[in-house]
Amino acid sequence: MKIAIVDDMHRDRICLASYIKKYFSTRNVPYEIVEFSSGEEFLDHFVKDAYDLVFMDIYMKQKNGMEAAKEVYQKDPKVSIVFQSTSDEFGVASYAVHALYYLLKPYSEEEFIQAMDKYQKQKGFEEPVLEIVSERVDIQLEYHNIYFLDTIKRKTAIHTKDYVFLTSSTFAEISEMLLKDRRFLMCRRGVLVNMEMIEKVESEVFRLKNGESVPLHLRNKSKIKQEYLSFMTERMHLQE
Repeated sequence: MKIAIVDDMHRDRICLASYIKKYFSTRNVPYEIVEFSSGEEFLDHFVKDAYDLVFMDIYMKQKNGMEAAKEVYQKDPKVSIVFQSTSDEFGVASYAVHALYYLLKPYSEEEFIQAMDKYQKQKGFEEPVLEIVSERVDIQLEYHNIYFLDTIKRKTAIHTKDYVFLTSSTFAEISEMLLKDRRFLMCRRGVLVNMEMIEKVESEVFRLKNGESVPLHLRNKSKIKQEYLSFMTERMHLQE
């Protein structure tokens, strides 16, 4: 999803961007943030379907956020708008552009989360699902239930906590999809692991939470371990 922050206060843009990063990263929702320091700058670049969500400050120099939002709504009524303001003066007027939420500055992270939870309910964000056919049965596996992938008897094996699903879909096809998600790492040729399921790092293997282990590529094991460390560091920072 693509998110615009329109605010003439640099400090406020930084704070909001940190909230956005933490919220959507911890929910494994891909996102991109673009910042604008004025309503004019934003409108100069705005086209229909360019953004899914716009955070619009109201009190800005020249064109205020309410005026800019009206132009946005006329061009693209599907875009979700969250107003930010130090005053509730425009609270009623925000209904004219079907604003998703009205945040009064300074607002807490908890208040931001309330706004985003409302957005999530409206748009229906869900955990990504891998769809496969196993033993002639259509199976849907949410990504967080996948521990690792490898191959067994020329079939792709998808290991979960208590069961292994075999599918004729190729390892290359499935791994290409899963590698778009930050959680997954190729730890050696033909073995893809969900880093959230790693419980312990040993010399030549990752020990997983279900008791199984996956081997590391011997020549690249230092690089692979570093990638896992980077992933865990990112997650720790998001929890701060």
